[in-house]
Amino acid sequence: NPPFRTIVCADVKGYSRLDARGLESFIRDYLGLAARTADRFRDSVLVLKTAGDGLFAVFRDLHAAVGFSLALRDAVASADWPSRGLPEDMGIRISIDAGPVLEFRDPVTGRPDVAGRIVNRAARIEPITPVNHVYASRTVASLSLALGLE
Repeated sequence: NPPFRTIVCADVKGYSRLDARGLESFIRDYLGLAARTADRFRDSVLVLKTAGDGLFAVFRDLHAAVGFSLALRDAVASADWPSRGLPEDMGIRISIDAGPVLEFRDPVTGRPDVAGRIVNRAARIEPITPVNHVYASRTVASLSLALGLE
């Protein structure tokens, strides 16, 4: 049976408007913030990667994935981005889904990765998520209720 994993996808509103100086601040300040937040959940992270403003994370357990998603949302929403040279309305959209995935070693990067329907669904939830919110699939919402997660 394929392993059951929790997928988190995120992107940042305002990223496409950044100039070269803004990109430097984004890399230092936003990605630094995301890295510090991820470090708190590192023991449960199977995959963590970025591409531009996109963040993709795979967790071994739901509790850590939910904790990471809420902590990242709160950190981004409360940051003073203008003082760092970034747009005042900069914010994050986060989606979270869970289910069986195919785990494999990416032949290009040599790093662990996952594939499957749940990965695709999590990626499709993220663009419809309002800024500074976390949207969860029904699967995640149901499991969270059953496990008593907030």
